Amino acid sequence: MYGVWFDDMHLGGTPDLVMNYARVGTPAAKVKEIEVPGMDGVLDITESLGGVKYQSRKISFKFTTTDGSRIGELVNTLHGQRKKIILDRDEAFYYLGRLDAADPVVNGNLASIEIAARCEPYKYKAHITRHKEDINGASNIVLLNEKMQAIPRITLAERMRITFEGRVYDLAAGEYEIAGIVLKQGYNRFRVEGNGTILFRYQEGAL
Repeated sequence: MYGVWFDDMHLGGTPDLVMNYARVGTPAAKVKEIEVPGMDGVLDITESLGGVKYQSRKISFKFTTTDGSRIGELVNTLHGQRKKIILDRDEAFYYLGRLDAADPVVNGNLASIEIAARCEPYKYKAHITRHKEDINGASNIVLLNEKMQAIPRITLAERMRITFEGRVYDLAAGEYEIAGIVLKQGYNRFRVEGNGTILFRYQEGAL
């Protein structure tokens, strides 16, 4: 039986508290269209701000227990709270969202409750992606990224020159987050020149 983590609290997967379901919705795209007089159809400017943006994602849970006191515990602990949510069936990712508990339902010895989570649209990889490489002269580096755009944190042991999408950055040893270096979905190619170690760290997110 599967369960779920809300921060450091695990629910479901035990005989006394069952998670009947966890239904993960797909976030809707924020479509922006403008009616233009004299133009057939509409002007679609959805991607005018650098790509498609998404609405919040909804996750619906239902829990059933033979111990009615557990329902009160869930309401007191979860209702209205913002939590990190990890499903047992998808432990490689987590969600961030605020929880809303419905009124409990009692049927004989069983009590159940539905909890809705309004989450950020992306689910995030449980671990930060790291790519470390020793540079001896020059190297071509390819970083694979999920759907969500990400600005990597770049740590240099020595001065290096980084080329990304036609722009060149001459950087001293140190740690950087550069607004012009944004990882897109798929393969992102870098040219790195210098001598020393370079480390990329970035948070990946998927729909």
